[in-house]
Amino acid sequence: MVKKLPQDEYSERTVLGALLMDSSKAFAGMEALKEEDFCIGNNKIVFKAMSELYKSKTPIDLTTVSAQLETMHQLELVGGVEYLSSLTEMVTSFVNLDFYIDILRNKTTLRKL
Repeated sequence: MVKKLPQDEYSERTVLGALLMDSSKAFAGMEALKEEDFCIGNNKIVFKAMSELYKSKTPIDLTTVSAQLETMHQLELVGGVEYLSSLTEMVTSFVNLDFYIDILRNKTTLRKL
């Protein structure tokens, strides 16, 4: 039996959606997170694209992330613009963003054990 790695797809998607919707949250989130905090393949790729934008001081939003994924030849692999748009639908409030970031970091710690 294959053991499933500790992960929380809902939290991953919610965090990415929040980062896409608010540039100020995106820059704060980029400081708090690492690529390894994302376990789901397409979410990890989306975060990597956001990281590249962050490093180049480019605003993070649906348009810039889509363009970066296209440059990386990964847009269709992650599910296209439709998938990115679905991430923003996960966000009901920014109030709990730090809580979701903590969940992701805790799951990373558990995967390392």
